Amino acid sequence: MYDNLISFCEDKKLFISDTLKYNRYWDWNISVTELLSILEDDSFNYVKRNYAQAIENACERWKQVHSNIEENKFDYKNYYSDSLEISSNNKLDKFYLAYKQWKIINSITILSSEQTFVKDWLRGTIDAITNLWVVDYKTSLKENEKYCIQVAFYCYLSWEENWYILYLSKDKYKFVKVDIQKYMPIVLELIELSKILYKVNKQENGTTKE
Repeated sequence: MYDNLISFCEDKKLFISDTLKYNRYWDWNISVTELLSILEDDSFNYVKRNYAQAIENACERWKQVHSNIEENKFDYKNYYSDSLEISSNNKLDKFYLAYKQWKIINSITILSSEQTFVKDWLRGTIDAITNLWVVDYKTSLKENEKYCIQVAFYCYLSWEENWYILYLSKDKYKFVKVDIQKYMPIVLELIELSKILYKVNKQENGTTKE
């Protein structure tokens, strides 16, 4: 039981939490992000403890870049232009430029943004459904297999078939296809584990731990 999940955690030096924490939404559906918190990373926990401001800055950057992408703009007077040139020194503008390059080079049309899917008791919001692929944005070029599991969850919720992660930086982008079949067994085992953790936490505390 949980063979795929255990093997993945051993390989990536993650450990499985004994607590399921969730209360993000009013309808008590658990988000994909919350469910993934079951997979804990000691090295990232160290970063959070010792570099809290850097983490906060990265989160703010992520929010602003996503906002600019959703609104299809950046802080430059010709943002309606199809030009791939930009004179601004604003780093967030350059993240948007990398995104714009990706759209033009790959002939992308955004069909919908920030679309939320709910299935069973799970909730996930997809960054973009395009004319060719479904895409999740990351404001870093550093690839992480937890991102692939996250995207596989979105596939489980929506059943869209072609999934990519768009990694953005201020200089360039990487566009990476996700092998959904590779990560789906881990997704299904995490879902089953989350149900057990919910029951155990509730029995121990009278409610889920917070």
